[in-house]
Amino acid sequence: QQETPSTSDSSPSSSLSSTEDRYLPEHTDASLYTFNINLNFAHEAHDPPAQLVFYDPTIEKETILDMEPGMAVLHRGLYRHQALPLSSPKRRRDQL
Repeated sequence: QQETPSTSDSSPSSSLSSTEDRYLPEHTDASLYTFNINLNFAHEAHDPPAQLVFYDPTIEKETILDMEPGMAVLHRGLYRHQALPLSSPKRRRDQL
C-alpha cells in the first residue's frame, strides 16, 4: 500500500509566535526528497534542541534526530516524519 503525501500550506519565510506552529504532526511530503534545515543562529538554540522523528513502519522503529542550529538533513519525502513540539517560545520556518 502506497502512502498519500501531504503538503503544508503555511507561507514562506514566517516568524511564528509562541502560540503558532510549535508542532508538526507525523506526515509525508509531496516531493521526492525533503531538505530540513535548522535556520536558527547559535544564540537562538532551543533547550532541548529542535527534534525530527523518522518512522520506519517496516521494522516498527522510530529515530529521533536533534537538530542543532545550522544542521541540515536530506531524506526521502515519502519517509514518514514529524517535528516534535518546541519548548521555546519562538520558531522560524522558511519554505521554498
